[in-house]
Amino acid sequence: MKDPPPSRPPRKPGKATGFRSARQFPWTKEEDALLGKVEDKELEPRLQRSAASIKARRRQLGIPALNGKPQPLKPDVMVLLATKSDREFRSILGWSVRKIHDQRHSLARRRVRQSHQWSIAEDRLLGIKSDRVLAKMFGRSASAVKQRRHLKRIWLVRRKWQPADDRLLGTRSDEEIARLLGRKTWQVTWRRRKLGIRNHYRKRPWAAQELALVGVRPDEEVARLTSHTLKAVVRKRHLLGKPKSNPVMDYWTADQDELLGAMPDVEVARRTGRGIVAVRKRRRRLRVPNRFPQRRQWTDREIAMLGTLPDKRLAGRLNCPTNTVGYKRRSLGIRPWRRSYRRWTKADIQMLGTMPDEALARRLNISVSRVRKARARHGIPSLGARRARGE
Repeated sequence: MKDPPPSRPPRKPGKATGFRSARQFPWTKEEDALLGKVEDKELEPRLQRSAASIKARRRQLGIPALNGKPQPLKPDVMVLLATKSDREFRSILGWSVRKIHDQRHSLARRRVRQSHQWSIAEDRLLGIKSDRVLAKMFGRSASAVKQRRHLKRIWLVRRKWQPADDRLLGTRSDEEIARLLGRKTWQVTWRRRKLGIRNHYRKRPWAAQELALVGVRPDEEVARLTSHTLKAVVRKRHLLGKPKSNPVMDYWTADQDELLGAMPDVEVARRTGRGIVAVRKRRRRLRVPNRFPQRRQWTDREIAMLGTLPDKRLAGRLNCPTNTVGYKRRSLGIRPWRRSYRRWTKADIQMLGTMPDEALARRLNISVSRVRKARARHGIPSLGARRARGE
């Protein structure tokens, strides 16, 4: 025979000991009438119920808490606040110190919230016009109008397109028509595309020089040179019956190909209006040998400068590419330039603080910051600080 289950240990008395439960003692109408008029904590001893049960009952009935909105004080209470101290006021009404302080601060700052009530005439206009227009009419924010419209479950009334509105489509740009009709640009664009109306664009006549570039150079380059749109260039090329230009093959004409190898690449680039890299690629593609190699003639002075400065800075001084300087330096076995740090000697340290930092930096050929750091590291004050002390 199995042993009986162990009995449940007795419940320890907690904070809610002595409170009545709603299951044994249902709520009465007199108790419900007190909810929301007095704080939940103050109702605990009066109703002998816990603050959690009072809060749950109040929320079930949809009654807001007393602290949710400031309640007007009675005249006699306001007189007590003005004449009695906090201790005397607490002994008379039994309020907590925090509640008394909150009431005093609210009366001193006069925090009175006056909500702008919505009128019936304003509610009737919701949805007929846009929220921004109504916000200017009502003196409210657009978000407040939108929130009120959603609360009333009113949707914006879509204004139908009139025949007079459709006649304007295509005569001007979509942005201008949207401003005229009081609509958004995407609405005008959607209506125009639905009716199959082309977009309005200003036609600009093509010059003879511009027509000569169409089909010879890429469409993107023609659009950039002629200030026409890419669509206009493509449309013009189709009307002329010219094929699309290949930037590698059709970009070069027969007369231009004859210049390759007959003169230096720099001169070919100047005559054809291209870059030196494009000329070299075209010449190498056609396997035309370079009959005018341009090799830099290095002087003794320029060779002596290799390794004394960074390659990039030296290339700027010699007006040549950086890789040319690096190739020449490596071919001669010269190491790259490294920043050399000056070691402080005893004589240098003795000069710290005896003259301005700028003058000592010029004398030692170092930066001013290094002089200041060395002086701070050795704890030596500056010349100005010594003079101020009278040393």
